[in-house]
Amino acid sequence: MNCKKFFFCFLILFPLFSQAQEQLGLRFDNYSGINSVVLNPANNITSKFTWDINLVEAGVFFDQNYGFIGNTNLIDLAKNSDNIMSALDVDNPNLNDPNTLLFDFYDNDQPKFISTNIETMGPSFMVNLASGHTFGIFTRARAMIGGKQLPTSLTYYNYERIIEEGDLLVPEFKMAGMAWTEIGINYAREFETNAGHWAIGGNIKLLNGYESFFIQNNTDFQVTRHGNDSISASTLDMEYGFTTASVEQEALNTKATGTGFGMDLGAIFTIEDGEDDYRFKFGVSVIDLGRISFDRFTESHALRRQEGTNLNFDEFNIVSNIDQGTDLLSEIVFGDASLSNRPAGYKIWLPTALSLQADLKIIDMIYLNSTLVQRIPMSGPALARDNIFALSPRFEHRWFGASFPLTLYNWQDIRIGTSLRLAFLTLGTDNIGSIIGKSDFTGSDFYLALKVNPFNIKLGGGSKNGGKGVRCYEF
Repeated sequence: MNCKKFFFCFLILFPLFSQAQEQLGLRFDNYSGINSVVLNPANNITSKFTWDINLVEAGVFFDQNYGFIGNTNLIDLAKNSDNIMSALDVDNPNLNDPNTLLFDFYDNDQPKFISTNIETMGPSFMVNLASGHTFGIFTRARAMIGGKQLPTSLTYYNYERIIEEGDLLVPEFKMAGMAWTEIGINYAREFETNAGHWAIGGNIKLLNGYESFFIQNNTDFQVTRHGNDSISASTLDMEYGFTTASVEQEALNTKATGTGFGMDLGAIFTIEDGEDDYRFKFGVSVIDLGRISFDRFTESHALRRQEGTNLNFDEFNIVSNIDQGTDLLSEIVFGDASLSNRPAGYKIWLPTALSLQADLKIIDMIYLNSTLVQRIPMSGPALARDNIFALSPRFEHRWFGASFPLTLYNWQDIRIGTSLRLAFLTLGTDNIGSIIGKSDFTGSDFYLALKVNPFNIKLGGGSKNGGKGVRCYEF
């Protein structure tokens, strides 16, 4: 496999080695407690608990649409990871082995994306007071890599089809990744009106950033192919940056290289159905509004040139670390290894999004939820959240719950998920087919949460729709 083919395979397979969407089963259940404020900070108002403690929540999600591993699923991959081969290696004698899992690239003009999301929620709690106030504190650790509307022209087969001295257009795009922690304070307040109950809430979050990178192409440019391993590019206007703490220390960095603040804002309107429940609930929220300023152990570079630039892939065969790579790029573009350097430090936006939620009670313990999450584009380096629209029927009881979200993902694919809650433990996925089905595997997700909340303790009254003590189930 030549250098170019290796680059494309690396682009697809890298996130698999690091390897959840919105973890819907933990966000709209009325027994979700503090975990529900991630989607809407006013959600605790309709909680069935007077208090709730999250011990641990963890989720992992990865997906992309550049390539796939054919006719497999996550379980099959875990058992046969040694049998993955590239369909590009046509001379490999094991290529036709029935036990071989073939990796290949999609050959279409569908807008491309890469998305990796790893989240954990540590010790967190909420309390729901009889006066209609709720308070909470939560801790989270998150890592995300995201790029949306990535160039279709740079997919493998589109590039391969270019004849020698042929051109392709690379449009504007950007991509970013970041690992950070959050310490958040939640507050919500309920108001009673003649029409129903209103609630407003907010999360204020202290952010610590550890690792990050970004790349941003600010203008369209033409790429001309010269043979198999050489290209030339027209006018360039690109920026990129990254943290260097782990590289310089030759170990995983555990100290913050940046800080920032974030917030979530939300409101909920409910029409009640008896004293302890609602008939209809509608919510709106803006989530992950804020950014982190990285000002320690960082590098920032700009590649701006009005004339053509020639790039030979073979030149990168000698690159053994990131410093050599940045110096070589600067040398190629400017003829000087240091001219791409910009003042150190940059800021990256959180994956900001607008969310709408609607929850309808069909009959006792049966609900239908609708959730929209639409990313909000931010100027400059920013994490790009996935767009989703989900319809989720669910059964909801104190000791058992189940939901089955049907999700339209990034306005391209439909996935079926499931979430099961047994007392204090929740397990779920937003794409069950990627775990137990057989199809072109592009990614998967899984999440769990372990909590503590009222068993048979009743701590007083509560608001109209929340803060209730919970009775033990009688068999």
